[in-house]
This record gives sequence, C-alpha cells and structure tokens, in this order.
Amino acid sequence: MEAESLLKKEDEPKYLGIMNAISLSEAYITIIMVILSIVLQNWYIFLVLCCLFTKHLPEQILKRLSTHFKWKVGDRPIGAKNCNSLNSGGETKSSGLVSGHVFNMTSLTFFLLYKFTENNRKPTSNEISLLVILFIFILLLMWARTGLKCHTLPQVIIGFVLGVGWGYIMLLIVNAITKAVPILQEHEKRLETFLNGSSS
Repeated sequence: MEAESLLKKEDEPKYLGIMNAISLSEAYITIIMVILSIVLQNWYIFLVLCCLFTKHLPEQILKRLSTHFKWKVGDRPIGAKNCNSLNSGGETKSSGLVSGHVFNMTSLTFFLLYKFTENNRKPTSNEISLLVILFIFILLLMWARTGLKCHTLPQVIIGFVLGVGWGYIMLLIVNAITKAVPILQEHEKRLETFLNGSSS
C-alpha cells in the first residue's frame, strides 16, 4: 500500500496545487462577474457573462464531432482525470477537443480587447493593465491544463484560437442587445466610468 501511494505521488505534477487553483478559472470568472453585477447593480456585466456561456455551444459540437469521428486530436493524455471546471469528475473519457477552460478565458479576454479598441479607440491605462493580467492568466491556464494531463498542447492552442474568434462574436451579440435596451447602454457607460474613473 505504501509503495502504491508513493508511486501515485511521483505521478502527480510538481505544482499540482497551483495548477488546480488556476484551473478553477471558470468558477472565478462567474463568481466575480455575478458579484460585480450585484454590487454595482449593473446588468451589462450580467449580459456579458450570459454571452460568455454561449461558448459551450461550439465547444460541445466539437467534442461530439471529435468523439463520433474519432479524431486523433481529441484524444486526451493517458490518465486524464478530474478535468471538469471544478477539478472533479474522476477518470475523464470525453474528448479533449477543445480546452474549455482556455476557450472561456480567451473569449472573455478578446471580447474586452475588441471592446476597448472599438471604433479605433485607444485603451486607457487601466484597460491595458486588465488585459495584460488576463493574457498572463491565459498562459498560466494553458500551462496548468497541459500539466494536469487534462489536455494536449494542440487542444489548448485550438481553445485559444477559437476564443479569439468567439470573443468577436460575443462583441456582436452584446452590442446588438445593448443597442436595443436603453438601460444596458446606461449600465455600459457606468461600467466604463468604474474601470477608468470619472475623468474618462
């Protein structure tokens, strides 16, 4: 029994705790955005969060196609386990195409990038700082998901590429809904003021 437990420990990634903490990204994003929308009484934030959830549609389509056609790129690393958004679920047999964690974080980051540079606008220093933090977190997330053996490098890269595109789709959806709902326009301006100060 002791020998088996030692072998299991040797198989575990060196920074398992850190990787698991980073992999809770979807929970962090959801909690932070819900709290902000409540505290700031801002429906625009809640709208962005709802649009972020739409990334599950292409993600699940790809996973099912990958499973049905047995695409090699969808094979997870040997021994993949506890790979869901809460680092649980036991042995993971579903397709690893794509990394939903990386897809999610990249979609949000690029939505913000597109929003902050919309109509050739120059981002403020606060907005640039936020984007830098998010891009660093994406890199850490890619490291964590491959280090935990939940995804291969191609799977996290594909998640990133899809996020770049889905962030723009989010922008189109959010802009269309905001344009149709006056209170969302007001809340968008309030959020911009919150991010950049009353001088913006």
